[in-house]
Amino acid sequence: MEHLVNSTKDTEEALELLQDTSAISNIILLDLNMPEVSGIEFLTILKKNTDLKHIPVIILTTSNNPKDLIECYTIGISGYILKPLKYEDYVKKIDRAIAY
Repeated sequence: MEHLVNSTKDTEEALELLQDTSAISNIILLDLNMPEVSGIEFLTILKKNTDLKHIPVIILTTSNNPKDLIECYTIGISGYILKPLKYEDYVKKIDRAIAY
């Protein structure tokens, strides 16, 4: 099965893409370490938006800080995946997340 993947370089571009109803995502993979706005701040913006809050968000991060994990689940994420060190393991985790 082929998956269409959109990526953005920053928060502003991501929000613009998500406002385009023809590009609405089935899932959002979100890093906590983003330029300009943190991933937690971006997640909060998404979940406060009535048009976007229904989209499942999976966090991809290097942070194994329990505080980040709890805060993300409190805001409303669907999953939290720690980024592995090896590229092959990273691809496997992404494939599993998309299949889910």
